[in-house]
Amino acid sequence: MANVKKYILLVEDEPAISDVQYKILTQAPIYHEVDIALNGQKAREMNTSVPILFISGNIEFLESIKMLKQKDPYLAHVSKPCMNFDYLNSINKLFESFTH
Repeated sequence: MANVKKYILLVEDEPAISDVQYKILTQAPIYHEVDIALNGQKAREMNTSVPILFISGNIEFLESIKMLKQKDPYLAHVSKPCMNFDYLNSINKLFESFTH
């Protein structure tokens, strides 16, 4: 099955991390279109109706979104550190649930 190009809004306040994620998402074999926002406020200004994947190593933060995740099927998370495969797999699952 061919990979379908998707639009992704990447929210990351650390340029070193966003640079790596940008490269993973925009280069072979993925080729998605990616914009970067430096924080959540900027992201909500750019687009308010998209699936959201949180990537965090902060246990308190991940606990704080548990209730949101139960209510919103378009909200997911991956714990840091994570492998690129897990990161991309989580993104693809979100896109699948969003389009069905």
